[in-house]
Amino acid sequence: MQFMPRANFLAGMLIMAAWLLTPFHVYGADEVENAINLAREQADSSSQQAPEEPAPKNSEADSPGVEQAVYPGIRNCHIERGGNGEPAISIYYPEIGNDKVDEAVKKYAESVADGYQKETSETWSEDEEKPDSFGNWEESGFFTIERPGPNVISITFNIYTYTGGAHGMVAVVVQNYDLKTGKRLDLADLFEKPEVALEILARISRERLRQSLGDETVEDMLQSGTEPVADNFLALALTPAGVTVEFQPYQVGPWSIGQQRVEISLADLQPAGPRPFVWPAPDSLTN
Repeated sequence: MQFMPRANFLAGMLIMAAWLLTPFHVYGADEVENAINLAREQADSSSQQAPEEPAPKNSEADSPGVEQAVYPGIRNCHIERGGNGEPAISIYYPEIGNDKVDEAVKKYAESVADGYQKETSETWSEDEEKPDSFGNWEESGFFTIERPGPNVISITFNIYTYTGGAHGMVAVVVQNYDLKTGKRLDLADLFEKPEVALEILARISRERLRQSLGDETVEDMLQSGTEPVADNFLALALTPAGVTVEFQPYQVGPWSIGQQRVEISLADLQPAGPRPFVWPAPDSLTN
């Protein structure tokens, strides 16, 4: 039986739906910046070896010897399911020691794993022949952490899903949290003038992507994916120097251009009024 291409799309939509249904953002260790590339390299892989023995249905434990970065004072939790001829699930998420944030992050990670497991189990009936690639289907998730200041933590999840076909799908999900209240932060929590922030994010992202993509620019996709609307800038990672805008696959161009991100400094964002609670240090205003 031929693989149905809709499965990759549906898996991506399940990840985004889980993101939108969970409360907002979290932060962790200051000094670690090197983990971002690890998550993104993992997102480019398209298969995973099945373990020799079936993994626990839902194990949460520190797992040594894996590519997930380790942050001081933060526990790496691991959801691991499937394998041995069944789609494999491996999702890492942080436990930072803040009850409200930890509950929200765990709920999100479990919803991602549950959604993929449900979707892959319902694609075929038990007596229906599965494609040859079925045993290589997988979902893997890794996280990176940034701290724009002492009050906020920014967690970026890279979730990769493969359900057959030429390539898998990647979803980038950013969650920012107030560490004092456990509240997930939205754009209005970050800037005094969120509408102005959107205009700045849209303009700078469009200009820099057009320049970096060059001949690979697909103008209508770039225009649509950088319109100054909140849905285009949901994946906004916070750093001491400003923000990193993470774009989803196909948002600003075809799959062939790879994952796209744009760093925008606090100096550029000053007209929008970055909130001191998030970025308290004056010396972080760098270009």
